[in-house]
Amino acid sequence: MELKEIYSHLEKSIAQIHLHQRFMRKVVSEEVTELYKGKDALAADLEEDYMKSHNKMFFYKLDSREIHIYGHTVQGIDDRVEAAIFHSNRHNQWFLAEAFEEFSSYCERLYAYVGVRDNNFWSLSDYGKTTLNDISQLPYKAFEEKAKSLKGSPNCILEKFRKRYQGLADVEKNNSSQIDIALFVELIAQFRHVIVHKRGIVSCRDAFDERVMSNAKVKGKSQIESAKSAIDQFFFGEESKSKGIIWLGDVSFKKAC
Repeated sequence: MELKEIYSHLEKSIAQIHLHQRFMRKVVSEEVTELYKGKDALAADLEEDYMKSHNKMFFYKLDSREIHIYGHTVQGIDDRVEAAIFHSNRHNQWFLAEAFEEFSSYCERLYAYVGVRDNNFWSLSDYGKTTLNDISQLPYKAFEEKAKSLKGSPNCILEKFRKRYQGLADVEKNNSSQIDIALFVELIAQFRHVIVHKRGIVSCRDAFDERVMSNAKVKGKSQIESAKSAIDQFFFGEESKSKGIIWLGDVSFKKAC
């Protein structure tokens, strides 16, 4: 695979995820708007009767095919608005997790590309059981498969690129967007783990923040304060300083909740 193909694959994948995210945002925005229109059009007493949503969750019993109801909710307009917004946020969490997986694959393909052209760029341990005599004969696909099996990817790959190409490490810290790229890559990696395994809810902010900053090598009082401020913007809830929901929804939606 050529370098242009590797980057093009990433662009197309992220663009598709972005389109899905735009679609979901449009759907939720339209639903919230319609709900509030309905609320404004009805008197308070009528709202109670006509704007409530009843939802039953059920399954069919295997032995008798009888319906078994295991959940029931009744939601007014405000409840439905809040539910729509939180559903949107949950979708955005999974979009982010998917985007990070694509970024990880991009790093692995890039690492394989460089390895094919410079065998010495890879550590010997990266080659696994492949002998020194066989390394130069490995095709790109073999390098890609080995890159996928690396423990700690993509961080371990990024670290190697930073050491080899000082310009990468420099632009991560000093760029026109004025953000710490290395911090955000690590933050998203940790978000992805929480989204997949903890339903997008961080149970202990102190431990989470410390893990992110430690892995991103954030040091010094001013850098730590700046990093904490950057992390804070992605949390929601009354106890967001100690724990909270990872918030990836629209800012206006966040304020509405």
